[in-house]
Amino acid sequence: MPLFDVLGSEVEGPEGPVLVEATFASFPPGHGGPAICTRERFLGEVVDRHGRRWHAMIENKSARYLGSADD
Repeated sequence: MPLFDVLGSEVEGPEGPVLVEATFASFPPGHGGPAICTRERFLGEVVDRHGRRWHAMIENKSARYLGSADD
């Protein structure tokens, strides 16, 4: 299932809404789940309202912080 249609969508981050700026086709090894991303659960890069970019695990329109996109 294509993930391109989630680009630019808004999801809930730990400090408020964030925009999905990039998606990744699969999860890194050892993440503890299926290797293929879906529209409901994917690894991506988001940007918050202050312009900070970070990597996130996005599940059911909720983003969990994984680390800075600048690292």
